[in-house]
Amino acid sequence: GGALAELGAAGEAQAAFQPALNLQPENPEALRGMGNVLVSLDRPQEALAQFEIAQRVAPNDPRIYNSLGVVLDKLAMHDGAQQYYRAGLEISPGNLTLQNNLGLSLALGGKFNEALAILRQAAANPGANARNRQNLALVYGLSGSQEQAAQIGRIDLDEASVQSNLAYYELLRALADQSRAAAIGATPGRLAVPTAPTPVQAQPIKR
Repeated sequence: GGALAELGAAGEAQAAFQPALNLQPENPEALRGMGNVLVSLDRPQEALAQFEIAQRVAPNDPRIYNSLGVVLDKLAMHDGAQQYYRAGLEISPGNLTLQNNLGLSLALGGKFNEALAILRQAAANPGANARNRQNLALVYGLSGSQEQAAQIGRIDLDEASVQSNLAYYELLRALADQSRAAAIGATPGRLAVPTAPTPVQAQPIKR
């Protein structure tokens, strides 16, 4: 199921996870995997039910709190999503995935100052990669700080790609809040910005 989900074969992944859940209805790995597949199939309410059972049976797994945050962001319940990301960070302090997704969720809710503080911390982590940095650039752009967005963007991107991203951030900023949140919507394992013509797309990391 996990391998099929990684390949984007959501229907086949669901068919693989279901027998596991028939055998062990409270297996947290199968519940989380099935939940992620249901998110990818745009069935967030069903996914939420899977994640809630997983959280009850495996309350110390930060990945489940991350998955709960993902699905609540998908449902535009950003305050609730942020509570789950923070709960996961209490279990796994410094977890880059949770930090990244918390920062992006805060940005979806318009809390740019807090989002930037968290994403700057994530980008400064020795384990940070280009995606972490470009997510920081994205939120700078959404907040209207184009100069800072360009400065961060140039760490990983060429100038043409940076300028393309800056124009894209302006496009996102012009959208109404709900439309912007939909554009930076949740996919199975991550929040994903629609494809921009850049080598490194700004995306949360939601595994």
